[in-house]
Amino acid sequence: YFKRRAVNKVIDQVAANIAQVIEDGDCLSFSTDSLCEALGRHLTQKRHLGIHSSCFTDALMDLVKSGAVTNYRKAAFRGKSVASYALGTPELMAWLDHNPLVDFQSIEQVFDPTQIGRNPNFVVVEQARKVDLLGRIAFSAGKGDIISGPGQAADLFTGADISRGGRTVMGLPSRNSKGDPNIVVMLHNLRNQFHMRESIDAVVTEYGIANLKWRTIRERAQALIDIAHPNDRQKLVEQAKEKNILFGDQIFLSE
Repeated sequence: YFKRRAVNKVIDQVAANIAQVIEDGDCLSFSTDSLCEALGRHLTQKRHLGIHSSCFTDALMDLVKSGAVTNYRKAAFRGKSVASYALGTPELMAWLDHNPLVDFQSIEQVFDPTQIGRNPNFVVVEQARKVDLLGRIAFSAGKGDIISGPGQAADLFTGADISRGGRTVMGLPSRNSKGDPNIVVMLHNLRNQFHMRESIDAVVTEYGIANLKWRTIRERAQALIDIAHPNDRQKLVEQAKEKNILFGDQIFLSE
């Protein structure tokens, strides 16, 4: 059994921002992190959501109980929430026991991009550790993190690319618990990096949403600086100019 993840105010605000890009009828992939723990609470007013996720959690149980999940608009396993395994409290395990609303399938089925892509509007939500101005992501790795590495994300992202209306959303606080920026000019010496930057549609912090799809490198950098911590933005602009990501004479209004 696993205790539910703690949610602080910053993560809750990130989740509230992500909820703005989730639409009625979307098919969601959740993870076990605190971001998805918070996100479920902000989606209870949505309608006809679907679930196709690696893991079933307490947050998903609450979302199904709220009536927001029907799975009727899915193409694969219609009418069922699909997952490969479950991590959560004894309450979750008791609720899942012989529950006809949830269907557990093999990892080969759940992570098959062609199977994922059959579901329209498939949305991948993941919590990142850091992101750089090129849109590259580093996932958390270490004590207390339950992960399978960037390969799992790659399958989900490929499925979202195949899905009609599919989207990929990365969420993270603008700063970590030590006060260091989570949006940096370049990723260096971090494990668990994910370089499929063209597959990332949006990055979200407590300060807003950066839409990256179809944008140039310069436009991506500007969008990411806009959602960085206000006290980090000017330094990011200077560093981006040094790396020739932004024009040297470019004016950037942090306000």
